Amino acid sequence: MTVLLANLPAELMLLLYRSLENIDDVYHLARSCRRLHDILEAGRNRLVIMRSVILNSEIHKYDVRLCRFIDVNQAHASAITEAADRTTGRPDSSVFKACYSTECRNISDEHVWEIVCRWQGLRLIQDLYLHPIIQQAYSDSMFPYDVHTLVDTLKLTEETPVPALKDCLISSKQRSFNSEQTGRFYAATTAHWLAIEALRLAHASTYHLSTERNTRYSQIHHMWKDNEEMSLQESFDVLEVYDFIYGYLLRKVMGTGNWYLQWSPGDVPYPRWSDMNLFVNNARLHLRPPDIIELLLMHTWTDEPGWPEDKGQYLASRGMFDFYGGSVRHMDTPFLPDTYFSGGHLEVGVGLKLEAYGGEELSRGWASYRKEWPVEARHSLFWWATSDEKIAERIREYRGREGFPDRVPGFPHLSRRALLEGEVEPYN
Repeated sequence: MTVLLANLPAELMLLLYRSLENIDDVYHLARSCRRLHDILEAGRNRLVIMRSVILNSEIHKYDVRLCRFIDVNQAHASAITEAADRTTGRPDSSVFKACYSTECRNISDEHVWEIVCRWQGLRLIQDLYLHPIIQQAYSDSMFPYDVHTLVDTLKLTEETPVPALKDCLISSKQRSFNSEQTGRFYAATTAHWLAIEALRLAHASTYHLSTERNTRYSQIHHMWKDNEEMSLQESFDVLEVYDFIYGYLLRKVMGTGNWYLQWSPGDVPYPRWSDMNLFVNNARLHLRPPDIIELLLMHTWTDEPGWPEDKGQYLASRGMFDFYGGSVRHMDTPFLPDTYFSGGHLEVGVGLKLEAYGGEELSRGWASYRKEWPVEARHSLFWWATSDEKIAERIREYRGREGFPDRVPGFPHLSRRALLEGEVEPYN
């Protein structure tokens, strides 16, 4: 006897919902028939279902910790906004430890809805990534990866800005992601967003001992360049998303010229940057994906371009002027942590993953492959990099095709200078 889906008991329908791994699939299933829609809308079912999807899906494995870090950082930002002294209200370092922990599986109702909104809101960045006009501009763009990169500033100036919003509406010629690609793009975006929030909290925290501070920054280094939670495929995804959001969109929003000096608040004793490149590289460490969307809407996609009314406060509330890596009560070691991060750390992380997966055969080819990334991987990665094995095959095929010599040992910090001069440059 055939049993129709609509005739299943409500309990089984609820279990079916809770077995899904994608928020979009929840809505797709609800639209399949009226009874399934009614099950979703009954009582607290929507909340229960969304919580199950979030906690059971690899797509959302960074979301719970991201919510915790965002809550603490927003509370601290509010405190320094209301206080005359920027050192006021610094959270204790134990707060970082609690946020960083992966053991807690509890998630509040508020965080469930926050994640659902994030899933929908970040779709704008994905749509921009897929739009043919943006795709062409991004593919043709060049940009520095870190403060040491030699870059043709004239060529940067001549590049076209981000296309206007009216030109970025959904196009009939636009490529689309399937559900797996959508999940990968989202997971990569939230993975790096989590690393930014963690760095923000480390900068803002008060530490009892300097060794404790060093431990926190060591954890952040692992998030940026040696993340054990990530597969080889995920490390490639994060690098591509970073290139698009921070290498392309953020730099285009910030533009060129000397106007960036206006963003320093008057109470900052000295500017951290001496040119536009340094300013953008610092901004990459503090602005989150929603900030970049906001600035696009305020300055680029409007008939009357504008900026936040208090630009210095806008950046200060995002931690851009916490220069000193937190406050330490007792110095029990003379060693200071490295508090600066860049795209180079992500590149090193990919090299580590390649070596772990296939040994030096793969890692030695990474420096050359990254140099050719705009041709080999930019905007095509999410289609061909379907597994770690596919990535390894691609690197081996590239080495065979290009005849790349083993001139770059290990996995260097890949700045343009290191590549052009053929030498390994320590990361900063």
